[in-house]
Amino acid sequence: GVAKACPSPFGVHLEWRLKMRPRLPQAAQMSSQRGLCPACKERLTSSLFNTPRYCHYLGLYFCSNCHEGGLRVIPARVAEH
Repeated sequence: GVAKACPSPFGVHLEWRLKMRPRLPQAAQMSSQRGLCPACKERLTSSLFNTPRYCHYLGLYFCSNCHEGGLRVIPARVAEH
């Protein structure tokens, strides 16, 4: 879910979008990212010990320096189940 700030006479209103986006095949997603980590802009490479890590929340691949493999609750997944 992505929070969007909406103007409101009572301050900031957050709107959560609770629909999961479909996961693209890795090659298609990497192509749309131009082969770069969205956080540090380094080239994403695959090797035996280093593979890009997929963020299910953002739907993007990150390098292992920027994505530490942490787990978090994804609001859209909670809403689906």
